[in-house]
Amino acid sequence: MLLNTTTLMACITPFITEHFYQNLKNGISKDNKDLYQESVHFLQIPDPDVKLIDATVETRISRMQSAIENGRLIRERKNLNLR
Repeated sequence: MLLNTTTLMACITPFITEHFYQNLKNGISKDNKDLYQESVHFLQIPDPDVKLIDATVETRISRMQSAIENGRLIRERKNLNLR
């Protein structure tokens, strides 16, 4: 779980996740070529677990994004600043 999180965060916070991975790598067998790499940036992004996807949360997030986009569109049409 921690290794997956570190791998997913690598594109956003490259230096700190690299530091985390170098410490986590000590607990990974060198025979496991999928997880034991020179850098966290050489790892594959883990596959999602479809069983953990909650349709209700997905719907709520979609509605929230739609509301935000509509609010920005209204602000843009009325020439209002975001601040």
